[in-house]
Amino acid sequence: MDSKEVVYWNQLDQTKDFLRKEWASDFGLVAAIGIPFISGDEILGVCLLFSKEPISEKNISFRILRELVPFIGRELRRKQQEEELKLFFTYSPDILAISSPKGYFTKVNPAFCELLGYSEKELTYVPFTKFLHPDDLKRTEKEFDETSKAERLAENFVNRYRTKSGDYRYISWNSSDVFGPNKLVFAYGRDVTEFKKNGRTSGKCLLVGKSGWLGSGFGAEYPQLVTGDAGDS
Repeated sequence: MDSKEVVYWNQLDQTKDFLRKEWASDFGLVAAIGIPFISGDEILGVCLLFSKEPISEKNISFRILRELVPFIGRELRRKQQEEELKLFFTYSPDILAISSPKGYFTKVNPAFCELLGYSEKELTYVPFTKFLHPDDLKRTEKEFDETSKAERLAENFVNRYRTKSGDYRYISWNSSDVFGPNKLVFAYGRDVTEFKKNGRTSGKCLLVGKSGWLGSGFGAEYPQLVTGDAGDS
């Protein structure tokens, strides 16, 4: 079916391209409607509905189905994008989080949970400041206040998060624009603890992450780690 319009067929037993004539006859089906699910110029799929009565374009059900085609296509695309985002969030080796203006994580990915040793429920139950190193609290509150008000984006902002075992991990954060009606912020980060502890005197190095990410000019990209602005544990 190449058409982007709702089409119908009466007399299925005489329709050349319909291959299940015997099956339709066994159930007393004489007509069918083909409903394309469209997003933009792409046909996402087609739904076939069968009827025991002949179909007419004047029929109210036919007209309703035709009006629903764009809506169904948009909803399918939205659901598809949600599933893709869920997979990305779940399997990304980077630290991913979504925060609310009230200072709570609303969603964190498994990589973040694994790094700190907390469950997703534990990380989203209390304000994220509860996990911060005391010396990083004021800096982080100021940074978050500015980014959550869309004044600017976070860029390689480094702070320390307490793990469940009591240690601290240095995380370098970047953020997205504020999005959605709830004014959420998407943040992604990397664990830079080893560079903080072992590479503070190095102006240049190579940074290789689990995902194969490679960067150079470490001193320029992470000045907080070289100068010690993020504090020492």
